[in-house]
Amino acid sequence: MKIKLFYFFLFFSVLGLISLEVAGSIKFQYSEARDNFIAQLEISKFSNEDIAGIEASIQDINEKYHTVESISFSKYGETNAQIQNHRNILNEAFTVTEKFEISDYTIIHSYNPDWYFLFPMVFLSISGILLIVWLSIQGKKLYKMSYFLLSNH
Repeated sequence: MKIKLFYFFLFFSVLGLISLEVAGSIKFQYSEARDNFIAQLEISKFSNEDIAGIEASIQDINEKYHTVESISFSKYGETNAQIQNHRNILNEAFTVTEKFEISDYTIIHSYNPDWYFLFPMVFLSISGILLIVWLSIQGKKLYKMSYFLLSNH
């Protein structure tokens, strides 16, 4: 039982480190895609083709990186620039909202950053719990062994 805990600890540690490397790689690619998207917003006047291109970029990012990004355009003074979110605690806690005022438009961009770091965090947390359990078992074993050795003298 004790040795199995240690092997499970090693397994989840390696799995956590591998998934952390994968998440870091995805984060880098996602950052580049977002930078390209932000560069598209630096247009002084938006045409319908520009807006369609920006919306297509958002859809591409959502499909490629499994995110839930949304964007809303409105002219100054209009009130329809609301973010279409599902109202729940997790969505509101982990959603970042950016507001850009460019030319005659207010652009509201909403996204969930870095969700793919969830897997490494879970794996490394499980690994840490297993290590603590294994160390506590080892500590009890050492305590019993030292008690036995001291009581025989």
